[in-house]
Amino acid sequence: MTQRTWWLSSFAVLLLAAVLRFWQLGRVPVSLYWDEMAIYVDVKSVLATGQDMHGRPWTQLIYPSYGDYKLAPYIWAVEASSKVFGLSEWSVRFPSALAGIATVLLAGLIAVELFPDVSPEGKKRLSLSTMLVVAILPWSLQFSRTGFEGHFAQMWFALSVFCGLRAKKNLWWMVPAVLAGTIATYTYYSVRFVWPVVAVGLLCWMLWQMWGSHAHSARAKLFENKVQLLKLLATPLALGFFAIVVYLLSLLPLQKASFYPEMNVFRLGTASVLSDEGFVDQANLQRLLAGNTIVEKVFFHRDWFILRALLKNYSDHLTLSYLFLTGDPNLRHGTAYFGILLIGMAPLFLFGIWHMIKRAPSSAMFLFGWWLIALLPASIPENTPHALRSLNALVPVAILVGYGLAELWTWVEDAHWTRSAKRVCLAGMFSVLLLNSAAFLAHYFTVYPALSADDWQAGYKPLAQEMAAEQIKNPDIEMYVLPFDDRFYLWLMGYGKYTPQDFHSWHSEGFHFDRSIEHLHQQEPDLKDIQDKPVLIAGEVEQLKTWSTKVLKVASGSARVTYPITELTDEVGRHSYGVILLNSR
Repeated sequence: MTQRTWWLSSFAVLLLAAVLRFWQLGRVPVSLYWDEMAIYVDVKSVLATGQDMHGRPWTQLIYPSYGDYKLAPYIWAVEASSKVFGLSEWSVRFPSALAGIATVLLAGLIAVELFPDVSPEGKKRLSLSTMLVVAILPWSLQFSRTGFEGHFAQMWFALSVFCGLRAKKNLWWMVPAVLAGTIATYTYYSVRFVWPVVAVGLLCWMLWQMWGSHAHSARAKLFENKVQLLKLLATPLALGFFAIVVYLLSLLPLQKASFYPEMNVFRLGTASVLSDEGFVDQANLQRLLAGNTIVEKVFFHRDWFILRALLKNYSDHLTLSYLFLTGDPNLRHGTAYFGILLIGMAPLFLFGIWHMIKRAPSSAMFLFGWWLIALLPASIPENTPHALRSLNALVPVAILVGYGLAELWTWVEDAHWTRSAKRVCLAGMFSVLLLNSAAFLAHYFTVYPALSADDWQAGYKPLAQEMAAEQIKNPDIEMYVLPFDDRFYLWLMGYGKYTPQDFHSWHSEGFHFDRSIEHLHQQEPDLKDIQDKPVLIAGEVEQLKTWSTKVLKVASGSARVTYPITELTDEVGRHSYGVILLNSR
């Protein structure tokens, strides 16, 4: 492969990655979900007033949002994209799509740095293979097209690892490595548990590489050179220790930020294997049945049950079904018909692991360690597997597949075949991968939007827009929302007639706004509330039918007549939501 061919191929892969991430970005998935909508509302407020929806400054490190406490960097990135492109669903997801393209490039660069002993030709194949894998990876595509802070953070995490690898040649690369790691930590909560371990692992890998290269050159005089080697390794050890200290000190502003304790309580309050009190009962029962001796108290301690549950959750992320067949069952995190990797990548994945362990065991150990520690935040909660919380494992898993593809490519090139036979074999190999990707994309862009519509709150936007239109026509209309989602007010704030100045004047409890705001009531109306005045009642169509039948039966003793319901078409053509208009002009 000539240098020109490699550059053109790399550009083609990046272009493919961009097309797959930006095509219909604001329309697939079909709607913004709760967290994306909260970002939309905060950015709408910041662009107009310089303050978030609660009237707090945009420079805050933790946004209270609707009570779930979001870290600021992704919101700031959306603010920047909205200033350039205007506020829209597209601009909310743009930073994540851009991070997805950057991840394609970074994965290729990291793969090259991790295997310094590979030939120049092998490095070209390895970087190109890894970039292609990430470009078409369902795991990457799924999260590149949505406004998840975790996906934005994993890009900074990958940048930190790349800079750390470059520090092997120039130790001052540790400065941007720590900076990128800090930004990743400020972007997504779970990074703080992963980055320090990966950073230590990276330092160990670097020291091992330096020790091995110098020891090999002076194998016969190894003992005489020990002092010299220790002196050589002292500098990276000192800088590595200094980098970890600087990283920990850089977290102090975040720890002193407003809402940091509340955010910790909220994040750590998720049901997990560490908080499950049932393990105590299990341990006590096992001890009692076994005789309750000192030995039983040791072997049936609750910590063993916690460890067992944690390993079970870990294994959920390592099954072939999760990796290649079904993925995350949450339809915001996957399609349920494809794994986080394509099934065609399975042989490449296994081939890559086998050859990497044989030829580059230290790099294999680093990638496995990175992968496993990245699974920890996803394995502690009860609901597993979880593709979002484990996103920091995206790059090492992709490199394992890319390494397998590059090795298979090299094996074909080195085979004693005719040139035509090699071309046919390589064309077939890449065709299988691309056809498998095409099957995923066909499903993702045609079937998945309707299949996942409810998970993406499809219908909320048309309902909010219909309510806003009626409110503009009749400012005195009283609006009632039959309870179906207590976060629906975010769509009213985002797409309704309300201004950021209105948001700031409303009273909130725990950063949730009151159930009654300026002619808007999130509750069922009483009969006396809908007499002789314009009223709009909104909700799910089935809710509206049930409510109108019940009210008229109470009023007239008959359930045969119902109010006329205006059924609204949602983003996938269904009629799930609607409104009832009474006494309107």
